[in-house]
Amino acid sequence: MKIQYSRHAREGLSSAGARLAICLCVVSLIALLAALSAPLRADESKFYIRAGAGASFPDLKNLNAELERQGNKTVQTGYSFAVSFGRYLGEKSWSLEAHFSGAFYPNFDYIIAGDTTSAHSFPGKLRHFDYMLILNRYLWPGGTIFKPSIGAGIGYGTASLLTGGGKIAGAEALVTARIESSIRNTIDFSLECTYYSGLSSKVFDNPFLENVDTDYIVDSNGRPLKDTFRSLDVRLGIMVRLKQMGSQ
Repeated sequence: MKIQYSRHAREGLSSAGARLAICLCVVSLIALLAALSAPLRADESKFYIRAGAGASFPDLKNLNAELERQGNKTVQTGYSFAVSFGRYLGEKSWSLEAHFSGAFYPNFDYIIAGDTTSAHSFPGKLRHFDYMLILNRYLWPGGTIFKPSIGAGIGYGTASLLTGGGKIAGAEALVTARIESSIRNTIDFSLECTYYSGLSSKVFDNPFLENVDTDYIVDSNGRPLKDTFRSLDVRLGIMVRLKQMGSQ
């Protein structure tokens, strides 16, 4: 039986997007205020922009276990992107970043058990987005050919099983390791591995599906489907150090 979205779906999507945009603005403001409190030498580039894309390897144990019980394929490797705005601290041994990333995974079929004579299904479209504040530590700050760094961050993330519904959201944390290499004076190439994890297990909500009695996604036993989003993302990217006003 095909499940349809309710008439409130569009309004819900709009408000959810507004909330996420507000979170991003707050994180960016915090990053900027913290960065301005730690001056650098006058001849150094202070701010930078980083962008990257690559593969995302999701780890949702409960969701995958349920998909296996249903005889469906589990969530497979997807692709991810990330954009950051950052500022060096001290003698470029630290940096602070406002970070946004998204990940998209191949579709899968999910069956919602109904009564003994019927069942509902929907095409699963797992998506993940997060907004983070990250503190990085450069292990060899003076390097040019080889500049490794490690970092940790905390923020807000969402993962949804379908457009506008089946969502878990809340606090998330990450740890990251990067290797950067200078291409030009203000441009670096980077390779990074970042591990994302929700800080608590959440129930996938169900605000936009008709013909389903509960306000959450249920498993084969009729219980709420509960999980924690985790993934390992590997990305290639470019970092551009922004020139100061008045510099040549």
